[in-house]
Amino acid sequence: MKIKRLLTVLGLSSVFALASCGDSNREGSCDGTIALENKELYSAGGVLDTTKLTSFESYENTAAHKKVSTYQQFLDAINDAKYTYTTTLNSDNTLSQTVTNEGTVHIIEIENDLDLGYENIKEYANQKGYSFVYDWRELDKVPEGTYEYTPLYEVGISRIEISNAYNLLIYSKTGVKITHAGFKINSDYNLAVRNIKFDEMWMWEDSSSEAPNKTIGDYDTWGWAYFKISFSDNIWIDHCEFGKTFDGQIDVANPTYNTKSTYQSAPLNGSGYENVHISFCDFKAGDASEDGYLYQMMWSIEQEYRSWKRGEDYNEQKVCRYYRSLRELGASFDDILYGVAIPQKKGFLLGDTGNSSKSDAILTEDTTFQANKNYYKIKGYEADGRAKINNIPADITVGATISSATYEVAGRVIADYYEYQVPGSDYFNNQNLKVSFDSCKFTNIEDRLPNIRGGICYMYNSIVDASSYYTYKNKQSLQTCKSNISTKVSSGNSFLTTNGKYKLALVSQGGVSCLGGSIYANTVIYKGITDLVKNNNTDLGFSGNDTNYYKSGYKFVNVYYSAGNQTFTGSTGETNPFSTVCKDSSYLSPSFFSYHNESNTIPFEIVSQAPNITETGLDTYFATNKAGTNNNISYLKVKYE
Repeated sequence: MKIKRLLTVLGLSSVFALASCGDSNREGSCDGTIALENKELYSAGGVLDTTKLTSFESYENTAAHKKVSTYQQFLDAINDAKYTYTTTLNSDNTLSQTVTNEGTVHIIEIENDLDLGYENIKEYANQKGYSFVYDWRELDKVPEGTYEYTPLYEVGISRIEISNAYNLLIYSKTGVKITHAGFKINSDYNLAVRNIKFDEMWMWEDSSSEAPNKTIGDYDTWGWAYFKISFSDNIWIDHCEFGKTFDGQIDVANPTYNTKSTYQSAPLNGSGYENVHISFCDFKAGDASEDGYLYQMMWSIEQEYRSWKRGEDYNEQKVCRYYRSLRELGASFDDILYGVAIPQKKGFLLGDTGNSSKSDAILTEDTTFQANKNYYKIKGYEADGRAKINNIPADITVGATISSATYEVAGRVIADYYEYQVPGSDYFNNQNLKVSFDSCKFTNIEDRLPNIRGGICYMYNSIVDASSYYTYKNKQSLQTCKSNISTKVSSGNSFLTTNGKYKLALVSQGGVSCLGGSIYANTVIYKGITDLVKNNNTDLGFSGNDTNYYKSGYKFVNVYYSAGNQTFTGSTGETNPFSTVCKDSSYLSPSFFSYHNESNTIPFEIVSQAPNITETGLDTYFATNKAGTNNNISYLKVKYE
């Protein structure tokens, strides 16, 4: 993708006197910097290709602009926004696309709060034949005995797929709330989501079994996330608020779609890269208010525990045994509420996998045989396009080196074999991943800020504050639980048996950069994070020179860090003031940082809001330029150079 100089509008006009130029309400009217007087002109920027952005103003108050106030109208609009087209992969790996039906909706303006729980919307979705609406219970195939909070179970959780959209804005003027639904963004180009709250996508993980099928405490039972983005390009999420969710809040999958197995997933006119920009968003942990669903859920579990303690006759199978163990090990209700239930466990996974295994790798056909390469026999392809690697003749071991160009097996020449790309094609695909966070707040998130497996993540003019979680996770009562939850406890309580399926991680990590990934932070405050950056994917079996694939980097400019009695301020350069809180120096280092482009330079300009950053340096900024939803502001316009 061509590298452009982009200006991201960040500041207050009282702090930065940026020049006004021409008509401030007209798209693309500035040749220089952008006026800041009008807040509705918060600009898309970061890694987005702004030459292809749409202002959406041309669709306003036309048939392409749908105002929706019910879930029926919302689902209808999603359906009508979809394009149908065919995609052909050319011999040079370029794509040719032919549109067969254009989508008729380009703006979906949501006027009321929407509860999109599956039990609410399934009848209408089935009636209309909307196959893009899924029941997340069916997707995750949850093991029997898994705890399910009754009110949440009764409303259900939906996954709604928005696919094959082109130039689509989903927004509200007043900051409406969507509950009980996550969205799969799939094969979309120029999709913007602005000024919406998302919430109520979390449930306490527990089991009525002493031997559950999944590790309780890992939060892998449900795959709930507000956005799962894949095979898409130029995705913009702006001025939104995100509550606690079971899995990550936003996940971005592998970007490449110009291969034999992925080309049919290409968005219309996509560039081959996955560019995602997230601006002025507020990523929250759980709501602790006593009338909220999270508190009510935890209080109902506590009441069950107290009934068990009193020996009252009630349905033993409903007991949350993991919760019961935490309480018996000494954790109070408040310890569990504020130290375990309210913090958000996972933030952002950027790159869904870093290394294809040999059993499901996407391989490259090698029709010009070369000696001393590793070759594998391909039987066929799975429905998702991944290669089946089986039926390998007994005299050819997996990974064996074939040295003869005339080697034949059962009459088939070596051209029928494929070369396995060590360390796996997903590794190389992920290097194209580009995600940027502009002026966002992250509160009491434990991990994955972000977890990037290849490519680059930019984070700037943002606040990461896990101070409350940091205080609770270090309490002795919870640390005791962490040490003893998976081991036998000599307390005379027969239910506290050895159980390797119980886990209390109490993780406190900022960025996780691995498998060639890079994290760039400029003017960011980190508070209450134990490990600022770490590399935790160094166990994939690479050896020799291949261990270079583990290397990942970070670059900090104007960063403030504070946790416990440690405080560091500054930038990485000739010295690294953050070295003691960045883990695994063998494979994680500023020296391994890369911008992942040909010039190895930042492709856009960052206007720093706090030149001399302090612990409160960005707080004043956010008091006026609020991260999260705003009332009565038009979000139709997109401003850029």
